[in-house]
Amino acid sequence: MYNDMFKGFSEQVQAGMKPWVELNSAVVKQVETLTAAQLDSAKFYSEIGLTQLKQLSEIQSPADISQLGAKQVELAKEIQARVQADTQKLVEINKDLKAAYESAAKAAV
Repeated sequence: MYNDMFKGFSEQVQAGMKPWVELNSAVVKQVETLTAAQLDSAKFYSEIGLTQLKQLSEIQSPADISQLGAKQVELAKEIQARVQADTQKLVEINKDLKAAYESAAKAAV
């Protein structure tokens, strides 16, 4: 008799916790995705910084400065495109998490 009662209680708890366990998995997945995105962005921007330092250290004439200035315009466009892509990636990651929260909230009600 008590075994049946505890079994029923255990099943109810498991059913009630299922949405929150799934939400926890979604949060872990989001943290992994965000971490990967941040590491990728950090690598990209640090490589740009190192490239800039190398280019600056190689300047030997006014013509080199002029060439570097032309490259800066291209670099600014590249960085702008990357920032937009990173922002879009972040929005998508957050949409997925929002959907997971909504799903957990609906299942819990």
